[in-house]
Amino acid sequence: MYSTQLLPTIINVETYVGDKQKGAGWNSTLGNSHTVAVSVQNFIGRIYIEVSLATDPQDADWSPVYLRNDVAYIDFPLIPQAPTGNNGGDSGTWSWSFSGNYIWVRARLDRRYLNLAPQYLTATGSIRQVLLNYGSIAPVGAGGTSFLPGGLPGATGDTGRPGDVGPTGATGNAGTTGPTGPRVTGPTGPQGATGQVEAPVGPIAPLSPETGTLWYDDLSGRMYIYYYGTWIDASPPLSAGIAEGIEPPLYPLPGTLWFDINTGKIYVWYQTTWIDTSASTVFTDRLINGIYTVKLDSNGLLVLANGTKLGAGRPLHSYGQPGDQMGMVALDTNYIYYCTANYYSNSTHIWKRVALDPTHW
Repeated sequence: MYSTQLLPTIINVETYVGDKQKGAGWNSTLGNSHTVAVSVQNFIGRIYIEVSLATDPQDADWSPVYLRNDVAYIDFPLIPQAPTGNNGGDSGTWSWSFSGNYIWVRARLDRRYLNLAPQYLTATGSIRQVLLNYGSIAPVGAGGTSFLPGGLPGATGDTGRPGDVGPTGATGNAGTTGPTGPRVTGPTGPQGATGQVEAPVGPIAPLSPETGTLWYDDLSGRMYIYYYGTWIDASPPLSAGIAEGIEPPLYPLPGTLWFDINTGKIYVWYQTTWIDTSASTVFTDRLINGIYTVKLDSNGLLVLANGTKLGAGRPLHSYGQPGDQMGMVALDTNYIYYCTANYYSNSTHIWKRVALDPTHW
């Protein structure tokens, strides 16, 4: 019998494989017992004892020897809850025995499972040495297993500490897109505020109008709407049916009256022209649409043939009287009177008058 070294002193190393050493089967001598002794200091790591029957073993020819806890390695600290050294490692010497006609035996160190950076390996202690001794005759038990002299193997030791959590696996492929959810129509929202239609203002109608376009003529004071090529008067009739302004209404109908606020004269649309009504106080020869005769009575009112009075009685003062309305017109031999607002009070002036000049056109 003799001893040989499987591992030398090892410090700050993550993995190490010792040189192969001859086993009991090499010399074909009587006896096949092998004993290994492991000496460590503050050591944390795993030591593998491996054997081979190949004459020139390669990596695939080595098999582990299960020396403790039915695992292929010796895990230090042996009892994680009670390490014998510092920094959570073991210090001391332990031995284990196994039998077999193995030609080669080697030892191997592995700390890769700790996942430590090189600078932190110092805290995992060191291996002082691992020795091998073989050659004694090992007794054979009833089951054919060879044991060392000195008795059967002891009871199984404590379970080693759990290994560290491995690295996170790669992200899996994205799952398939789920089916489209049901389409649900929400409730109708509240009605928005009523919009405001704007109309251009000016004495000239807008260019290139569309049907429905509005226009306010500030000369005649009338609102028009464009309807399929024609501007239609969209304003309500003025009091007494008389339009006012410095320009006559567009597109008048037969019998339309217009008060020119520049000259103070009233005109009536007859056939294709405006007729000045101030030329005479009686118009029995002026037929409107061939039906109505227009007269001017002594009170200054325009009277149709059916008795309908157009205009108002001559006001006695500028603030008028109850019932006077904006747009009323009255005449006498000296003035034309025009009501600019509805009657309000005896202190609010609503009537204007223009003097007639018989010496000028």
